[in-house]
Amino acid sequence: MRLYRTEMVEDVRYVWIRGPAYGGNSGRRFLNMVSFAMLALVVQARFQRPSAVIGWTVHPLAAAAAYLMARLRGARFFFEVRDLWPQTLIDMGALREGSAQARALRWIEAFLVTRGDGVITLLPGVESYLQERGLRPMSLLYLPNGVDLAPPPRIVAGVRDRVASAPRDVARWQPPGPVSTSAPMAVLTALRPSSRRRRSSSGSRTPARREPPAVAAPDPVAGSPD
Repeated sequence: MRLYRTEMVEDVRYVWIRGPAYGGNSGRRFLNMVSFAMLALVVQARFQRPSAVIGWTVHPLAAAAAYLMARLRGARFFFEVRDLWPQTLIDMGALREGSAQARALRWIEAFLVTRGDGVITLLPGVESYLQERGLRPMSLLYLPNGVDLAPPPRIVAGVRDRVASAPRDVARWQPPGPVSTSAPMAVLTALRPSSRRRRSSSGSRTPARREPPAVAAPDPVAGSPD
């Protein structure tokens, strides 16, 4: 039985990692989280070293694995907050404040926020949330899903400069999302702009013969490979 397989889709290399199937918030879901984190650390060693690693929630163990990957490979680590663990679960009544699970999740969250090279978030209130908890990241970047289609020229120029100076090799780790909660496979993706097609918004060139780095993205389909 193969632990992973790779697939190239329009210059993007997907690395599919095998994991146990689950349904709902059962014990098998936690097993899937642990399995993804452990196998991702094993599989990523077979690919070229990235310049930066982005680990995000959901779920915390995937972000923790991304942190370990960055430290093992000598890369920078950025923590992307897409959901608040455990605060969202507590607010929804799915987890009790002060429980062992809540304390463990808060510890992981605090560790990733304070030990990384920066925090990226899609949520507008994260800065206040972190301040209330006494957590001070090295830097915090708010990147909302919605954007102004006609921003001032100076803002466009500033963003263009920042993108141009960003690392070319960026690893991103994420477990399967809600679309594929029954899928027994998690996935890592690899992104690198092609020098022939110039897909990068920064216009940077990368030699076509070089291998792309390891990255992660949601599993788009259910089912296991042949």
